[in-house]
Amino acid sequence: LANGPDGALYLCDMYRKTIEHPTYLPEAIRAITDFETGKDMGRIYRFKGKSTDIDAHIPLQFPADMKTADLVELLDNPNSWWREAAQRLLIERKAEAPLELLRKKATHGATPQGRVLALWLLEGFEALSEKEILAGLSDSEPGVRENSVKLAGRHLREGSDNLKRSILAHSEDPDLRVRFQTALTLGEFDSPDKIDALSQIAEKGIDDSWTRTAVLTSVGDNAGELLAKALEWGDRAGEGYRDFLKSICIILANQESLESIRDRVSVLTETAAPEDAEWEEAALVGLIESLQKKSEARGQKDLLAFLAGENEKVANRISSLVESAKNLATHADAPIDDRLGAVDFLQYSTYSKVGEALEELVNPYAPQDLQIAAAKALAQMPEPEAGEFLSEKDRWRSLTPPVRAAIFANVLTRGHHISTFLTALEKGDIQSSSIEPSQRKRLLNSSNEEVQARAKKIFEGIKDVDRKKVFEDYKSVLDLETHPDHGFEMFKVHCAQCHFLDGAGTEVGPDLTGIRTQPRESLLLHILIPNHETVPSFVNYVVETVDGDVLTGLIAGETPTSITLRRAKGEEETILRSDIEDIYSTNLSLMPQELEKNMSRQDLADLIGYLKGDGVK
Repeated sequence: LANGPDGALYLCDMYRKTIEHPTYLPEAIRAITDFETGKDMGRIYRFKGKSTDIDAHIPLQFPADMKTADLVELLDNPNSWWREAAQRLLIERKAEAPLELLRKKATHGATPQGRVLALWLLEGFEALSEKEILAGLSDSEPGVRENSVKLAGRHLREGSDNLKRSILAHSEDPDLRVRFQTALTLGEFDSPDKIDALSQIAEKGIDDSWTRTAVLTSVGDNAGELLAKALEWGDRAGEGYRDFLKSICIILANQESLESIRDRVSVLTETAAPEDAEWEEAALVGLIESLQKKSEARGQKDLLAFLAGENEKVANRISSLVESAKNLATHADAPIDDRLGAVDFLQYSTYSKVGEALEELVNPYAPQDLQIAAAKALAQMPEPEAGEFLSEKDRWRSLTPPVRAAIFANVLTRGHHISTFLTALEKGDIQSSSIEPSQRKRLLNSSNEEVQARAKKIFEGIKDVDRKKVFEDYKSVLDLETHPDHGFEMFKVHCAQCHFLDGAGTEVGPDLTGIRTQPRESLLLHILIPNHETVPSFVNYVVETVDGDVLTGLIAGETPTSITLRRAKGEEETILRSDIEDIYSTNLSLMPQELEKNMSRQDLADLIGYLKGDGVK
């Protein structure tokens, strides 16, 4: 899709009988598929408004034939095709760049588009002065101010105090995008007024996640100062404020000592009113998320109590928050996000204090997300009662496959209850077949010889099934009538934790855009044999830490000092390289195997029907 010199939109529509790369099709289908027919076909569509005179702004000359001075004037053309052509040609003719004409255009151009292009051309020619930047910063058009703030960031180190004051003043700009860019630019320099400006930007745009992120990227070593400012805001309600406070506290706890962190907790509890429990809990969770990685916190069972230290007043307040969170988590009529936030807080307490409340949520009548959150909280608690509860025979039988998988994944991660679950498997309280193949493999390859030996006995009766035979057996589902509405429900249950389609799900696995062009047989193949074709960036990794934790996920990011893993539902965890004992690839997809065991053949047919867009006109 592109705009043309006449002002119309042009759409290039390619054509093939089969639009799919041969590599991603089963061999049998590949052999009979025609990939060539249609290569000499296709259309170019031209769109224009019925009442629009789209030819009104076409110059008499083609851009390449124009004089350089005329190209500068062309920067104001209402049609972006001509503006962009003029910009490109001016760059190509750099040796004869009309700098004075560009300076005039940057400060007095007829259109905001022309002024922005002139500013960036001057920057590219290394001829942009503070005068043009200041003029852009005071422009009446938000887009010009936004670009000027961005350009100013490149000149702040040698810029005047006047330029720095002008940037700081844009923390109060009426336009959200200008404030967003100001937050990013403020990361380029230090000023006594920097945190005040960032606080103003965050307060005005607290409900915008991009603004919150921009502010946090520029806070530097001043997270404590920004936290103090945020606690003084008049409006401290809402999800945006809670998320912002939690994020600040994550950064702060990485920057400060344990003693300083405890001082911050004291200030938090003194500042908060009774109705502020939700953001107070979020802040404490943020502190703990970073604090638990410090050497002083390792081995602590009750991180909330550890956070309070010897401060009795803080300890009493935290105890009150725990009781409040227990009530909220188990309140069936409370919003699900609030209940999940409460469970997020409770996971850092102990089984004796919160176990009963969390156990109440691990039942098939609770929302699945809440079941998983509560089960994960219990799985990471070291008390044996938590493991015994999760592995109890009747309870395990009542749980759905996603909840079971989440429980066992966290048992494997923290390692507290592996022996308890192995005992349940040995007794038959938990069926060995209910453990996913990838999780079985982790036990069989455990570095703990006792765990490995017990796992071999438990799983010796389970033979690796030839997945291609399963695929051949299940081809009959392709002949069933499909019900795509039910297929969408199957997608939400079995796929949405890692895939996003039609507004539902999470972007963890491969992008499903264009999946409806794939043959049904190909979709069936990749559902039943997820490791048939694995893209390297979506291979599962295992990270073993010096503390004995075993973490899994896709590698979502790396820095010189850390690795970030991404798991189902977009959950991410960052591990310091100094805390890593071992890291290795499983060479397997994150997608679970044997998915067919959790749905009927009709369910599978409906899922494929939904993915293919059956019923969509």
